[in-house]
Amino acid sequence: MNNREEILSVIRKGPGWVTSAGLCEKLGITRMAVCKNVEVLNSQGYRIESSKHKGYRFLGAPDLLLPFELRHQLKTKIFGCQTIHYFTETDSTNSRAKEAALYGGIEGEIFVAEQQSAGRGRRGRTWFSTAGDGLCMSLLLRPSFPPRDLSLLPLLTAVAVTDAIQEVTQLQAAVKWPNDLLVNGKKVAGILTEAGFDLDRIDYAVIGIGLNVNVSPSSLPEELHAIATGLQAEAGKSFNRI
Repeated sequence: MNNREEILSVIRKGPGWVTSAGLCEKLGITRMAVCKNVEVLNSQGYRIESSKHKGYRFLGAPDLLLPFELRHQLKTKIFGCQTIHYFTETDSTNSRAKEAALYGGIEGEIFVAEQQSAGRGRRGRTWFSTAGDGLCMSLLLRPSFPPRDLSLLPLLTAVAVTDAIQEVTQLQAAVKWPNDLLVNGKKVAGILTEAGFDLDRIDYAVIGIGLNVNVSPSSLPEELHAIATGLQAEAGKSFNRI
């Protein structure tokens, strides 16, 4: 963790007020450095109260897919443990992951965006997303298995996402092969797997997942109203995207 994440972690664990002197001693930085880092955290949407005499107190986190928020709850050994790339908006998280793969990106790097301007599915289809309502993410892999087994990745991903949906929302999702997930007959998620090859081996694979979480069906383009939905619409309540 960097200084900012450590400050956030200490204040968050509290409980109550954490003195500025205590933060300085624990991190080995100045009061000014602590103050500036807290200002940046508040500008990102965190709510940290400050007091000249009491120090700092954690009040809340933003509804954003920030790297620290994700890493704070991950229980993985590889995925997201090294680097989580965050974008408020990008054309496509798969594009960012593929670029990273070509320049030495390591297995387990995650690319996540609040919104995509050019998200895509199979055969060049468009994946529509609205800011802050869904999950747009890609995972970079460096598979050691032969190219003939590449078709297993979207199936494994589909199983993982349906399990996650059921665990968090209690909704039952069905897989519409090869890359769609449906809830009550309507599309709630899409999976796009792309790969690069070096002679007879896989150089990299990128798994892209788009999941409608708190997306209102009315916010979708009219042509999608009859075929797409979101977890909130199906469950009747909103969910924490983290």
